[in-house]
Amino acid sequence: MLKPPLRTKSVGTKVSEAEFALLEERARGAGLRLAEWVREALLSAPVEPGMGSGVDRKTPGSLWTGSVSR
Repeated sequence: MLKPPLRTKSVGTKVSEAEFALLEERARGAGLRLAEWVREALLSAPVEPGMGSGVDRKTPGSLWTGSVSR
């Protein structure tokens, strides 16, 4: 069995207490640790053609609002 590639890079962000609680709740609901859930959420977020950076700068939190399914 092959080992997955070693992860050596990290991504960080600041969230409010309420946002953090919501992220923890979603991770628990998926049966994952918070870091695992966030990684899956970011890497599985849909990217639509012509989306540019994917960020709607007028609407905070508009990058991704879905959920991770297992």
